[in-house]
Amino acid sequence: MTPKYTTILFDADGTLLDFDKAEEMALKKTFSDHGFPLNAAITARYQQINNQLWSDFEQGLIEKQQILKRRFTQLFAELNIPYDGYAFNNEYLVNVGNGFYTIPGAEEICQALQPYCRLYFSTNGNVATQLNRIAGSGLKKYFLDTFVSEAAGEPKPSSVFFDYCFAHIPDLDKHKTLIIGDSLFSDIKGGKDAGIATCWFNPHGKSADLTVVPDYEIRTLAEIQQIVF
Repeated sequence: MTPKYTTILFDADGTLLDFDKAEEMALKKTFSDHGFPLNAAITARYQQINNQLWSDFEQGLIEKQQILKRRFTQLFAELNIPYDGYAFNNEYLVNVGNGFYTIPGAEEICQALQPYCRLYFSTNGNVATQLNRIAGSGLKKYFLDTFVSEAAGEPKPSSVFFDYCFAHIPDLDKHKTLIIGDSLFSDIKGGKDAGIATCWFNPHGKSADLTVVPDYEIRTLAEIQQIVF
């Protein structure tokens, strides 16, 4: 088989790695270790705070360090928990790094593509955390390299991130390069701005954004084979 795309950039969290499950495990363990209360309402509020901070970061409004310092600090202030939110965040990251869960079909699609395509991870996040999770997931053997925003200097969708990726891929042909991810902003907008094909992994059928139109949209990872071959 001759693939239409010979270089594929895979997002990690929400695409191949199950971050929701890793986050749930890490929150439960870290809160439990300290005897702090945790319920559905507290978890939802944390996610609101965290998602807003990440959105601000991806838009260049804050530095990455502000996410790490502020997300639990703000939550603890609202909950009247007298504990250092930044120290708690560091413990939480260790626990997230031990969340080796994958999205259904992740290993199967990597196994199918690897003989024909060069596979790379392209992910926003902390280098140590992401590398540990990727190694523990069992997917690392299918990939030639992993590009993490912390090392690149800026997150997806920044051109700095994609330039960093492209500089580390030998003999790159953008016309034969595809990015696959679950974020219309980080992955799809970033990929389109960088001049490569884009595939939106949308397993939950989220509403599309008319301002960011992917080249492809899929519900399951198995559908990638129909795009690549």
